[in-house]
Amino acid sequence: MLRRTPYLDPRLEPFPDRTEQLRAIIRYRGAYPVMFYRQNVLHHVMRVRWLANELADVAAAIFPSYDPRKAELIALVHDDAEIVTGDY
Repeated sequence: MLRRTPYLDPRLEPFPDRTEQLRAIIRYRGAYPVMFYRQNVLHHVMRVRWLANELADVAAAIFPSYDPRKAELIALVHDDAEIVTGDY
């Protein structure tokens, strides 16, 4: 398991405002008029990271070249474009 930092991962330290920017973006803000729980993008990213870590053993058994560290990093950055575009 990777050491946790305020930036969520030491590989993302060059992007110090990333965490707060992701936290400020609310998912599905305009898509559904009634929605009782709207998570922010940071919370979503952390859930996807958790899923990637939980499924790492299964994925490694199916795909011999599976790299769990790469999968975790992809999970962490998969919505970073929304910092610029917003959640659409």
